[in-house]
Amino acid sequence: MYAAAGGLRQFELLEPLSPVEVGGLDGVKCTYIYKDAAGTFLREERVFFILPGRRGFSLALAGA
Repeated sequence: MYAAAGGLRQFELLEPLSPVEVGGLDGVKCTYIYKDAAGTFLREERVFFILPGRRGFSLALAGA
């Protein structure tokens, strides 16, 4: 989704999805870079969770 048309510009996956546990919740995490609207490359680590009721949630830590 992030690499597709309309996604993040110059998206590059640095670390593929891997299992992680946060606060007792099982999820997956990955690390990637992309270029923002100002032309700065940003690096993000993002954790994805599936919550009860098949709802999704993600949390990201980003920096230039």
